[in-house]
Amino acid sequence: MRLSDAVLWFGAVALYFFGDILTTLRNLEAGMVELNPLSTNFLAVKLFVLFLGVSIYLRWKLRAIPAMLFVLGGLAVLHNIYSGI
Repeated sequence: MRLSDAVLWFGAVALYFFGDILTTLRNLEAGMVELNPLSTNFLAVKLFVLFLGVSIYLRWKLRAIPAMLFVLGGLAVLHNIYSGI
């Protein structure tokens, strides 16, 4: 794994997994309601998507996988931050 791939994966996990979870929990504690139908098991869904992404990356070395998770995580975090205002 190249250093650039490791940095991309770090950002993807930080935003897609931890960032989205923390901002979602903050909004739920503030009284907001989750509208995502998969949210009842959102931790399990996020772990599954991460596992699937890592598996695909390790098999085919597709850098698009962590890049997509990075972008999706960033969008989710921004949405959670700005919807909580």
